[in-house]
Amino acid sequence: MFGGLFAAMYAVPQILAAHGWSGLTIGIAFLPGAAAGALLSRLAGRLRPRDSRWLLAVVAATTAAAVAVAATGAGGPWTAVAAASLNLATFALTQVLLPTEISARLPLELRGMGMGLLNLMLFVGGATGSALAGALSEPFGFTHALALIVVFPLVTALTAVTTRPAPMSHS
Repeated sequence: MFGGLFAAMYAVPQILAAHGWSGLTIGIAFLPGAAAGALLSRLAGRLRPRDSRWLLAVVAATTAAAVAVAATGAGGPWTAVAAASLNLATFALTQVLLPTEISARLPLELRGMGMGLLNLMLFVGGATGSALAGALSEPFGFTHALALIVVFPLVTALTAVTTRPAPMSHS
């Protein structure tokens, strides 16, 4: 999911700027998505692990659909805003689910290493997503570069529904 978020955060502002949006307008347009992500992450933190996985899967699949529509250019700039906002929400849910999973799956003495690898995954995924979006935007344009971004939330949704929840840890 990290690649999808950073790719969208690179490409979508470029698309909006091409439509004449100012930096302030772009930031304000992303604000509801960030707020929705914060609210969804609070909800996910209160759910059972299986339910939070399904919530993540639904939001990630919806993100993929929005990104696919935005990649066609249909709906104008607001479709791109929706795609970026849903990426923010999926990212927020992932940030709740993954540390919980790592804590439950790893013994106490390995949890610090697991959290460090999670942070590494965030940076590598983010760098990969934004680099791909940037590289593809030159020959294909920013809107069409979004087509690749669809893969990231789809993988997130698939992983959320196919990976068994970790057993509850007692340490």
